[in-house]
Amino acid sequence: MLQRRVLNFPQTWLALHGVVSTRLSNAQNAWRLSRPYASAAKDSTADQHQKLISQIRAYQKENVTIPWYALGAQYRLSFDSMEQILAQDDARIRAQKELSLRISQRADQLYNEERGRCDWETLAIEFDKPLIECLALYDATLSTIVRKSRPNIEDWQVGAIGVLKEFVTKHIDIITSDNLRLASIYMNVRYEDCIPIYSLLSHLKMTTQLHKAIKQPNPNTPLWSPADENRLIVLASANDSTKIDWAYVSKELGRGVYACKLRHAILTRKKGICLSKYVDAVDSEVKRQYEQRSVIDWAQVSQAVGLSELQCLEICQFNEGKVRWVYGPDTFSWDTANKMTAFIEANYPTPIPVNYRAVSNYMWVDADDCS
Repeated sequence: MLQRRVLNFPQTWLALHGVVSTRLSNAQNAWRLSRPYASAAKDSTADQHQKLISQIRAYQKENVTIPWYALGAQYRLSFDSMEQILAQDDARIRAQKELSLRISQRADQLYNEERGRCDWETLAIEFDKPLIECLALYDATLSTIVRKSRPNIEDWQVGAIGVLKEFVTKHIDIITSDNLRLASIYMNVRYEDCIPIYSLLSHLKMTTQLHKAIKQPNPNTPLWSPADENRLIVLASANDSTKIDWAYVSKELGRGVYACKLRHAILTRKKGICLSKYVDAVDSEVKRQYEQRSVIDWAQVSQAVGLSELQCLEICQFNEGKVRWVYGPDTFSWDTANKMTAFIEANYPTPIPVNYRAVSNYMWVDADDCS
């Protein structure tokens, strides 16, 4: 009996050992197979969810049936998980809209008639959010505040110009159209009136004396002739707009540096005004083409409105359907990069500054991604 038990012990132990080994082996294999999935989910779960939401929103915007099964296979998610992610994003959007409404209504209450703008600093403190975020959440359609019109430089007070410059210096790191839009909300002026003032401040230090000279020009100062203006443009365009040798321009024209800078800013502004009256016509034609075939024929736009193709590209503000340009080894294309480079070299050779709105419209890509 003892002998039998001794003989059976190794067999029992081996059987038990074999079961454990088999289970351990299965667990190891399962772990190996799950590693790539777990790694992918761990490394980019938030990005994957954001891409999924973007795709679903695109389908919803185009009123197209959402291919849930295809999306589930692509992102390795169940239908319930995708619905949960979408519900969370819906809740986030609702909360953002509610916050936008509260901020817009509070901006009305904090509007200062004497200053002509809202006390955004107080509002930001009350909502415990960065000032820039409050400006971004502000919705003018939900507010009774009326934007001020300051189309000419003499319409700006010295104090207002100083406030604008201080705001940009403190809160804006990179000058983009979106950031300047926030600056226009902060100053309570029209977006198009804010751009030339900031452009002027970028190259010229505004002082009380200079502002007075602008509003009350010296009658002894010789008037600018069309020939003088053309020569000024030629001399200024010989350099990058941020590196114009104003001392040389002043010497060549026999006028003061300030006079040359101011005239150049005014001429640049006039060019923008001349083209601004065509913006609606260009946008309407581009929208019509986009809704018909999602491809823009800029030669046809040019013929329809009576401007050159480049001018149409530079003033078009219709942005619907523009794609984000996400750089990565899987999405990068030399054909796309070369197309953009060729357009820039053909239309904005050095030292002419690149107009990234035109590049964005030509490529039909988000302007910030182009720049």
